[in-house]
Amino acid sequence: MRKFLYMLVLPLVAAIVVSCTQDDDDNYNADAAVTSYAPVEGFVVASVKTTKENNGRLFSWEHKFTYDAKKRIKRIDSDIVHHQKASSGKWYICNISSQANYYFKEDNLMKVRYNISRSFPDYEKWNNTLSGVYSGTFDAEGRLMNFGPYDCEYSGGTLYKAYFDNSRIYTLQHDSYSNIKGYVCDSMDVRIASQQDIYNYEPTARNNTNFDFSAYIGNWVVEREIPDCVSWPYAPFQLAAFGMLGYGGVNLPSGDWEFDALGAPVLFTDDRGYRTEIKYVQ
Repeated sequence: MRKFLYMLVLPLVAAIVVSCTQDDDDNYNADAAVTSYAPVEGFVVASVKTTKENNGRLFSWEHKFTYDAKKRIKRIDSDIVHHQKASSGKWYICNISSQANYYFKEDNLMKVRYNISRSFPDYEKWNNTLSGVYSGTFDAEGRLMNFGPYDCEYSGGTLYKAYFDNSRIYTLQHDSYSNIKGYVCDSMDVRIASQQDIYNYEPTARNNTNFDFSAYIGNWVVEREIPDCVSWPYAPFQLAAFGMLGYGGVNLPSGDWEFDALGAPVLFTDDRGYRTEIKYVQ
């Protein structure tokens, strides 16, 4: 299974920008927006916070979620503590903050506008900011037909293939409960990767929330092809986690889960020691 921890790559270019202006977004009324997309039913997750200690350095990723009146995701605010290694071998702490805003527009268009700020308290010349906008279109069933650099193909309500502008084609493998088990990636009739049966799930633990935890930890590999969403859990915005890419899995990913008195998952620890705390909208 892929590791959470990636060296942070500082991007040189911004993401794909759509033609809508910031002024148009400023006048947007989330509660009145009409779209075919509908949120997944279940306990509404307010935030997730993942922590991991690595060689005495604490890494943390906290994402807070804001919803509109229809319980659709409206905004993600993220605070991340990262550590970057310089060529000299010295490590520098990096504080990352980001915000992603979701806009549901006419004709089932969705936009995600985001900005990211990286601050190195002890090495300020590495400080940088990035902003970008991506867009996509939902079908009549509320699934994204396309988004940014790729088009989607569904089978039985689940995402089957994703076709990218860089000629890569991802074919996703699901089990009988719609959980993503793996994938293959092809380009120009050449097999780039075959990663089948690499993701495991708890057979008796149902995901009764509005949030797909398998997507959050990176199992929905197609989102990794979007610039600035390459590395989980650094991604500034989520698609599959909020049910925008067809049916999510029924089960929770493998690991140690703790639940509250109502049966909602509140703590997840995987076999590598990544610990994720989950809080809910009251």
